Amino acid sequence: TTVGGVPSVLINRKTVSGGQFGKQMKKDLARCKSEGVCIQFQIYQCITGNIGSIQGNDTAVNPGLRSSLYHVVLVYPSMDQMMPYYRLGKYSYFSESAYDMEDWKVRLWGGKNYQRLVRIKKSVDPNGVFGCRHCIGDV
Repeated sequence: TTVGGVPSVLINRKTVSGGQFGKQMKKDLARCKSEGVCIQFQIYQCITGNIGSIQGNDTAVNPGLRSSLYHVVLVYPSMDQMMPYYRLGKYSYFSESAYDMEDWKVRLWGGKNYQRLVRIKKSVDPNGVFGCRHCIGDV
């Protein structure tokens, strides 16, 4: 089954330098060649995990965006193809995320950050007028 949407994972510098990310990509590229089971990868280095980048803490931004080196998007993977990448990074980018995912509150928002954002949302939207799937306050 597919995970729906356009799932992504944020990969930190340690995972890249330790070789785990490269090993997983090589494995999937080899599988594509040998079995014809291919995934489209999009790898972006457009987040603030670079050395010397501004690392503000007091924002709604997922903490993974502050500590990751790469934002990796996989286009139409199955859950079996996506899980190894989820194991490489505990965060995902909200706007490019799977429709179905476990632990989405932590993966998309960060645990402590999510709780803080819920309190803020309740104060500015007490009737729950605004919402979406995997948004702050979604159940």
